[in-house]
Amino acid sequence: MTRSYLAFVSPRPMDPAISFRALSAVRACGLTVLLKTDRLLVAVQGIEACLLARNAGVVLGKVHDRHGSANAFDGSPGEVETLTKICDARELTERCWGAFVAILNGPDNRMPRIYHSAFSSLCAYTIQTEAMVVVASDARLLSRYADVRFPVDWATLALQLAHDDLSFGATCLEGIRELRCGEMLEVGLDAAPVLQRTWNPWRHAHVDEAILDRREAGQLLQRELVRSGDACLHGLGPAMLDLSGGLDSSLLAALTARGNEQIQAVNMYSALTEGDERRYARDVAAHLGIGLTEQTPDAALVDVTRCARPDLPRPYVRSFVQETDRLTMEAAPGAAAFLNGTGGDAVFCHLQSSGPAADVLKTSGMGRAYFRTVRDVAEGARCSIWLALRKSLTKAARPCSQVPLKPDGTFLLRGVGDTLPRADLPWMPPPPGILPGKLEHVRGLFMSNFNLNSFGRADTLQPVYPLMSQPLIEVCLRIPTWHWVGGGYNRVPTREIAGDWLPQHVAWRVSKGGLGQLQRDIFRRNRLLIREMLLDGALQKQGLLDRQALEKALEPDSSLLVGTFSRVLRLMDFEAWVRNWM
Repeated sequence: MTRSYLAFVSPRPMDPAISFRALSAVRACGLTVLLKTDRLLVAVQGIEACLLARNAGVVLGKVHDRHGSANAFDGSPGEVETLTKICDARELTERCWGAFVAILNGPDNRMPRIYHSAFSSLCAYTIQTEAMVVVASDARLLSRYADVRFPVDWATLALQLAHDDLSFGATCLEGIRELRCGEMLEVGLDAAPVLQRTWNPWRHAHVDEAILDRREAGQLLQRELVRSGDACLHGLGPAMLDLSGGLDSSLLAALTARGNEQIQAVNMYSALTEGDERRYARDVAAHLGIGLTEQTPDAALVDVTRCARPDLPRPYVRSFVQETDRLTMEAAPGAAAFLNGTGGDAVFCHLQSSGPAADVLKTSGMGRAYFRTVRDVAEGARCSIWLALRKSLTKAARPCSQVPLKPDGTFLLRGVGDTLPRADLPWMPPPPGILPGKLEHVRGLFMSNFNLNSFGRADTLQPVYPLMSQPLIEVCLRIPTWHWVGGGYNRVPTREIAGDWLPQHVAWRVSKGGLGQLQRDIFRRNRLLIREMLLDGALQKQGLLDRQALEKALEPDSSLLVGTFSRVLRLMDFEAWVRNWM
């Protein structure tokens, strides 16, 4: 069953003709009406929901009480009343977290609101008509209601090509906007809907909120890891766990093993390559006593012309995920959800930069702590101390407001995607007092948020990303960047916790695997097809691609680095998505 919803939000009582049309669209899409008032119509399929008291609205998805037990908001009358009062008092950001969209009538039936939780895997896309705002989980539902095929927004697509891990308010389809995570839309009577940012990262990342004591930071981190994990796993039922054997997925496995006996882990590997991490995954599974299935992806089964999740208004999913999705679902056909450690690097401040040293310099000056952090950065990056020193000095001297986001211009014509609309970035502008390393930490979190939509199986299985839980992220933002590095290691506080839960060689592992060999094989098998589609395709006709550079890269005897053929395959993802909408 596809997980989807379609909702209509009007500031006035709906005209009967408009209401009839909305109901007809709901039925045509095979959805079930959950709530119908004079201003709201909400229909769903395969998504859990909580109807609020007194027709105050509905909350779609998984919602947790920050101060309550793991099974809060379970649908009991008392919990429904509590959640209704929280919504009426506009306390959702302070009191609740999870992956949810709240569609609310508003006090006294005025100013209805659409609220999207921070770091949510449930999407919210909107179109605006003269009478109301329509919000849905995907663009195809909006297209069915509007009875139009939305054209490609080439300007936004160009930005997306250059900044592939950012969600802009404008999507790659004209007329469709995204209500991004941590945003709320108020639908007023006499004016255009008002967009508000409800989650402020700088409130937690500011130096005044820093947890300077390492022991206290570690204790708070462990507490939130356990609390967030317990909440995400409560009542989950049979689920698959993506277990690569890396730190983040192994930590997630340890959290999972605490209380859910219906978890089956799956490991994807390419034998005799950097993608063969079976040793680590086996050791973790044996240590925790969980079942493990090992799967080898087959490049021959990947169709580079097919767009996974084509109903979304951006090309989120990479082609190789077709095969990992297939194997995951094959390994546990009875699963209703999957767990993934997406975002762990960003949450646990794996910056791979001189940011921590720059932060120490700006807070403590050029003393012993600074030079120690420079050494830690150099050891972790496997670079010279002099290089780490120079880069940290440069970074500390530049105001955060002037730190640019560098576009990826590989295989793009010069100037494509260079003009970045700063007002449309997913985060608020940093206030005075934000350290450069913390700026990088926050940016990394929002970029990882983009990847929550990168699995095709999320259309039918509930995606669960415990490491992207809002309370956990807020604690991590309060931990200074220099606490996360030391002795040649990154993510040090997380590793110290993992050392109590996992085998030591897993907790302190520094190598990283991946599916680079799978992508190589996909590229080699499809080189001629890729050449034909990219050199004569829609992106090329719109003047977005550097034809000369692509022709050289796609020659039969060319030898490409991992990052290069990965980029070519990503361009193919864009081309396949565009053709789906043309």
